[in-house]
Amino acid sequence: AIDWSGKLLEAGPLPGLAPGTPVSWVIPDGFVVLHRRDRPSRGERENPVEGHVETLVPIGQMAWVSFRPSHDGTLPLQFSVPLHVARRNGLAPDAAATVSLLTDGIHVIGPRTTPAS
Repeated sequence: AIDWSGKLLEAGPLPGLAPGTPVSWVIPDGFVVLHRRDRPSRGERENPVEGHVETLVPIGQMAWVSFRPSHDGTLPLQFSVPLHVARRNGLAPDAAATVSLLTDGIHVIGPRTTPAS
């Protein structure tokens, strides 16, 4: 598991890393699943993260979303959804939302290093 500013995320095996080792990680937007407001969606129980929409930018038939997690608003997630999905779920700046971060999509880049001063 990865401790993301106090929120534990399941991330699959982390070979060669001792528990508690600070790491950097990334998740492609295709592995960020927006929870539907009207019915449960796939992956809803997998690393759920509550928060709010900071910005929503429609580009063609897609909407690019900047999402601020409730547990630490200084760690935004950016992802895209089809524009009709954004509309159906009432996504707009300041709207509450929940996403899941799918375990298979969390890629650990390696131990985090502290830059030299």
